[in-house]
Amino acid sequence: MPIFSQARAYIKRIAEKVLANGLPKGTVLNVNIPNLRQEEIKGVKICRQARSRWIEKFDKRVNSSRARLLLDDRYFCEPR
Repeated sequence: MPIFSQARAYIKRIAEKVLANGLPKGTVLNVNIPNLRQEEIKGVKICRQARSRWIEKFDKRVNSSRARLLLDDRYFCEPR
């Protein structure tokens, strides 16, 4: 069973810092908190995952049942 209670303190501190200081343009946070008891978590590590940009493309279609679909075709590409 997942242990969510220990995540609460980490998420609160991260959210407060981001709200107080903002984030650089183009920054996305990816926060992973292990499913461990509080005393088993060794600390926090901040690292860059990638330097790229999103390309987003949406395609409106109607399927054979006449249901309207919005297909999302997004992907990472090399930075400019």
